[in-house]
Amino acid sequence: MVLALRNEWKGEPESHVTGDPGYGWFLPHDMPSTLISTTIQTVLERLTRRYRSQIVEIPQELKDSLRKFRFARRNAGSAALVVKINKQTLKMEEVEQFDNISMEDLAEELPDASPRYVVLSYELKHDDGRTSFPLVLINWTPQGSETGLMTLHASALIAFQNTVEVSKVVEIRDGSEGLTKAVIDAKLHSR
Repeated sequence: MVLALRNEWKGEPESHVTGDPGYGWFLPHDMPSTLISTTIQTVLERLTRRYRSQIVEIPQELKDSLRKFRFARRNAGSAALVVKINKQTLKMEEVEQFDNISMEDLAEELPDASPRYVVLSYELKHDDGRTSFPLVLINWTPQGSETGLMTLHASALIAFQNTVEVSKVVEIRDGSEGLTKAVIDAKLHSR
């Protein structure tokens, strides 16, 4: 990226600046160092704001849906809410919700070559006979997914995890073979 810092404090055009275009910086010959420092700081702040605005957005309607899903009462069976990233809009979108679904059926519903976040309310049977429904985030990242989408997916994982408010994340990279009841049980019992 080339940043042209104009010598506006004297009203001079850009042609009166020095710098190497290969490095992307053009600074006036006689610009005071304090002004250079302030100008560079301003440019960096603008770049930081611009960079932050390019992070994947979690729209309010998705947050509302996640909240409703999180606090729904369940008596039996596992439920899942599947979320994807729209690469064009850089926004997360709810794909589908499933009630009373097995892990094997859920694995069949997920794409073979595209990452997804799956918020899972999992029916967990304990050794003492109790049943609980912990909330788990499945990070579905099958091999063969597009690199650019995988990068977006990975960069937004922590923000999504914080939004969902789950502490347990299960990575599934093996596709449908990796998402089974035995795998989820093992991950949840290994706390």
